[in-house]
Amino acid sequence: MSSLTPLWPFATVLLVIHSCYSFPTDLSTSPELQVDASVSAQVCTHVRSILGIIFLCLVSLVACSWNAVHPNIPGVDEGRWIIWLRRVLIMVLVVITPELLLVWVLQQFTSAGSAARAFNEWRAASVTGSQYEAWNRTHGFFAEMGGFQLYVNGVSYCPLTVGELTRYIDRGAVTVPPITEEEIRDRSKNDGFNKVLAVSEIVWFFLQFLVRVAYKLPPTLLEIETLRLIMLSFITWGLWWKKPKDVHRPYRVEWKLEESPAELELGTATRHGLVDALIRPIISASRLHAINVVSESAVKARRVSTFHSGCLDQRVAYSKQDRKTLLLLTGATVLFGSVHFFSVIYPFPTPFERRNWFFCTGALLSLPLIFSCGACFRSDEDFLPAKPMSWIIEFLLAAVTLFYLCIRLITFILLVQSFQTLPSGALQVVCWITSVPHLFS
Repeated sequence: MSSLTPLWPFATVLLVIHSCYSFPTDLSTSPELQVDASVSAQVCTHVRSILGIIFLCLVSLVACSWNAVHPNIPGVDEGRWIIWLRRVLIMVLVVITPELLLVWVLQQFTSAGSAARAFNEWRAASVTGSQYEAWNRTHGFFAEMGGFQLYVNGVSYCPLTVGELTRYIDRGAVTVPPITEEEIRDRSKNDGFNKVLAVSEIVWFFLQFLVRVAYKLPPTLLEIETLRLIMLSFITWGLWWKKPKDVHRPYRVEWKLEESPAELELGTATRHGLVDALIRPIISASRLHAINVVSESAVKARRVSTFHSGCLDQRVAYSKQDRKTLLLLTGATVLFGSVHFFSVIYPFPTPFERRNWFFCTGALLSLPLIFSCGACFRSDEDFLPAKPMSWIIEFLLAAVTLFYLCIRLITFILLVQSFQTLPSGALQVVCWITSVPHLFS
């Protein structure tokens, strides 16, 4: 991946801010909002700026997504600049396609549980395993994100999967001292003070949003979309709650035998590119195929791929419980997507814009449910022999994914256009809310 690739979001943000800042803010030319007399007495005479609205939404999004994203362990020789750019890329994808990334996060969540169960089964059956404590999901996350790095003759070789790690321990090829959950958490950089600042800014965003709705002052479409993205990011935050955050160095595992280790799964590039690394695992949503999705850049850097979904060393199908979890996650996505119904009180300048906006809203609410139902149907073991139908379902899921991306693009265009004709009420503020202390006012 080119180091310049993640810079395009910053250019886009600057372009949007410049365009919106140049929009007319003369309230006499904006659509008027009928406000009750009891409400108008609480509305201040001064107005907020368009730039201030954009800045508030950007700060809230960055505060939430920066804490919600838990990237995999980087390569041992990678610089801070590359690590930071990769982190920004994931944050941008969280904003652009939050529903699709939720499926990827769910895959990592279930893979971490599968890795912990696989290790505990080996621990119960192996004589060597008796010296280790039972693993939980934190251990599974640490292993699946590249936490155990194999070193041969003092040189980094590649990360080990759980199956490879236990197999080499039984052979006496490696020695792995028992690692506790506390030691893993010590490597994590979950800064409590940083989270408090992020939560305080998000709470302020919620408060001023609800106050505007209560006083019948329409929030802008950008604020409605920001509220939805923040709520979806909180689901990601919850699924990654036990995943170590910003771990920059893996656990070093020394190779003790004279012969070199055989070809390892995370050390072989079989797929390359964002489409194969992210879209294909999301579409299949079941990891039914024994295909290792490891990019050439990840193999070269001796790390786990950015969008690695885990469980490479076994053919894993979603169990009945996992399919229920996926549907529950989809239900939460649809529920939080209903935040768009706040736009009912927004006075669109034309019926055409209103129809377009609510068409996109309806699509964003329905597509995740369609996608998840298709993924669950695709992951049914009894359905696998029907290859033609299986391919048709996978093709339809790919089409739904592309349609979803088009809807997201249209929504972004409508958001930018909405700043050209903001209603007067969208720029007004409630007097008492301005006295509430908060950051980035």
